[in-house]
Amino acid sequence: MPYLAVAIPVGTFGDNYEPNMRVGGFLGFHVGSLVSLNLEGSLELMEKKNKPTDYSGIFFELALSPFFHVELGRIELIAGPKLGGFLSSESHMEYSTASDAGHGYLYGVNVGVLAAVGERLAIGGMASFTNRSFSKFCSTVSLGGEKVCSDASDRGTLSLSAVFMF
Repeated sequence: MPYLAVAIPVGTFGDNYEPNMRVGGFLGFHVGSLVSLNLEGSLELMEKKNKPTDYSGIFFELALSPFFHVELGRIELIAGPKLGGFLSSESHMEYSTASDAGHGYLYGVNVGVLAAVGERLAIGGMASFTNRSFSKFCSTVSLGGEKVCSDASDRGTLSLSAVFMF
């Protein structure tokens, strides 16, 4: 089930970052008619407010995202938790080239509604909340190549997605 989303940074993460694009999908199977087990993968492009020159940033996520399904005729409601890990990378140029990289765990929730279109296709929307907690976060500046690792605050994102289920 692929999706295309607008990701909105929340909390202190939202103070420094703009809404951005997120693409991803779910791959899974049903365990009975009410539950499916899914692996979710996504790539989120980050956009900084007052961004430095040549800025680029991404989050790559991989999570276990089971769904509970409720069918109401041709409409299907889906909801479930998510738990997994992420990698992040940012690079920019101010007085010198700098890069930040980190990884950690994530948790959140997905809620959506799908409408059947034909025999094997459903389209709909989904809202997701993801909180990322860093295990490690390091910055490197090209002048001298010094690498500094420090604590990083959690980064929460609210995503609104268009989804397609085959």
